[in-house]
Amino acid sequence: MHAEADARVPDGEDHRRADDCRRNPCAPAQQWQADEEQRPDPDDHTERVPGRERLPLGVRDGMRQHRPGAVDQRLDHGRQQPAALDRDDEPRGQPWSVAQQQEQREQEGDDAEDGGMQHRRHDLEQAGHARVPVREDVEAGRYPQVEPVQRTPAVGHRDEQQRERDREQQCRETGQHQPGGEARSASRTGVGAGVVRTVPRTASSLTAHLVVMPAGNLDSRDAPVIDLRLLRDDPEQFRASQLDRGDDPAAVDRLLGADQGRRAAVARADDLRSEANQASKAIRSAPPDQRQAMVERARLRKRDVQEAESALAASEAEWRAAHLAVPNLVQGAPPGGEQDYVVLREVGDKPAIDAPLDHLDLGTLLGAIDVERGAKVSGARFYYLTGVGALLELALLNLAMARAVEAGFVPVIPPALVLPPAMEGTGFLGAHAAEVYQVDDHYLVGTSEVPMAAYHSGEILDAGTLPRRYVAFSPCFRREAGSYGKDTRGIIRVHQFDKVEMFSFCPPDQAADEHERLLAWEEQMLAELELPYRVIDVAAGDLGSSAARKFDCEAWLPSQGRWLELTSTSNCTTFQARRLGIRMRDADGSPEPVATLNGTLVAMARTIVALLENHQQPGGAVAVPTALRPYLGGREVLLSATA
Repeated sequence: MHAEADARVPDGEDHRRADDCRRNPCAPAQQWQADEEQRPDPDDHTERVPGRERLPLGVRDGMRQHRPGAVDQRLDHGRQQPAALDRDDEPRGQPWSVAQQQEQREQEGDDAEDGGMQHRRHDLEQAGHARVPVREDVEAGRYPQVEPVQRTPAVGHRDEQQRERDREQQCRETGQHQPGGEARSASRTGVGAGVVRTVPRTASSLTAHLVVMPAGNLDSRDAPVIDLRLLRDDPEQFRASQLDRGDDPAAVDRLLGADQGRRAAVARADDLRSEANQASKAIRSAPPDQRQAMVERARLRKRDVQEAESALAASEAEWRAAHLAVPNLVQGAPPGGEQDYVVLREVGDKPAIDAPLDHLDLGTLLGAIDVERGAKVSGARFYYLTGVGALLELALLNLAMARAVEAGFVPVIPPALVLPPAMEGTGFLGAHAAEVYQVDDHYLVGTSEVPMAAYHSGEILDAGTLPRRYVAFSPCFRREAGSYGKDTRGIIRVHQFDKVEMFSFCPPDQAADEHERLLAWEEQMLAELELPYRVIDVAAGDLGSSAARKFDCEAWLPSQGRWLELTSTSNCTTFQARRLGIRMRDADGSPEPVATLNGTLVAMARTIVALLENHQQPGGAVAVPTALRPYLGGREVLLSATA
């Protein structure tokens, strides 16, 4: 069947139509629709009009597979096939028989297709388009039935998907090229970014369907983790940053070497593809006595291209691994390790309590915390909040949300399960990978920073709408790997807790000021809860890979006579935005990465710990801070359950 089908469309037509497909992604759908409107029904035995099917063979037959058996039915009914089609290098109207085509293929070795079409297919596939089927695919049965793709749009892309559909509809109605279609498809890569692909619906619909496909993983070409221009211009500051973190500065040199190797591999592969393309084109116009030699040269070029592409893939992998090994550039954090922090200020007076009870004793007396049943049901480091304990968490949630909304934050309840690109894009699959729970192909978030950072992934934001501030409430899950024996009593260090998290997208030049604002909101919340606290500037060696600087707020813990971290706020500069493809478009129209910042407003479990211990009264009662009373039904004191 396919051999006869090949006879209907000569090779030259394949090339011309493939070029049309590349210039206009809507062209296959438009031409196919026009052909279908004039094509007789498969059960109709009337003669077909010669020259009707003019799409590239692979595209045409791939589309026909939406109607299984349609081509076979036409052949089985003995329809007369087109007797003659025009060919670029033959007089118009001259017949081009099956035997003539076969002879021509044997002479040229199909190298024109292998060279010219191969690089065009490669470009389309690199741009994210569905693979363009060719004659060999159809003959070998490698081109499966095309089905409409039904995928959930990437996070934050529902409006973008509708806009793409509107463009496609306009393209079909006007018959014009979709503006910027190739550029959009090529640039929209990265975590959740989505790739626009044109796939045909079933034959009855006679339309093309634009689908925003989740990208699945980050494209290392378009989603660099750090600013490579800055690295090339001033690698010394990156080496100094590594030393401040206590990391190996040789990682910077490995990235520089991998970057140079990748750029050279890209240039070589592009040059060879261009040469292969020119060699394939030259075969057509070559004299017959020179064709065989030119075919052989084209085959050698094809082999060189394949080798160059293999080398490019290897250099890309090396470049990406080297890139992920370099954390964010430290900005202003003190050098050193965990104990080298700098105390910026202490606020409030520590309570004078004789023989203070710890939070677990107080929570048990109040009927607020049950760790025994938590361990029975779920294992160590799990717990139940019951009675006033549950009411206390809800009161904290409502107070935090009310204050955040007053400050202009948009409240969000995000998903607690995310795909790998979101987790990797925020930097939690590096040094912190051991702390992350994995469920099938998803990850449970350890903080709502992860889904909020990915909320605008693959988007270009209007600079005039920045900063965009969100406040998210979510459960958080942490394996607490490496913490064996630490904080085993009570609910200080647990596997599951709830948290209210602030997140901000802002211009990079405003990130430092925005960081101070997030810290001020955290301090305001601690002041309203009437907790003594201190603010520390976290040392570089204790920063996560994404953070350029971090401030922690620590509350006093009377039962242990030490400070306990309650909240933190990090300035991640453009590090996460580069991974996740989040950019802004300023007045001059050029897109640039945004800065991302996060800050904990209330971490429920630890805040309850601090409230119970700092506000405890004789006999096990606990005073309620004034700001919380409206959210606890006006209660001023939480009384022991046995009182």
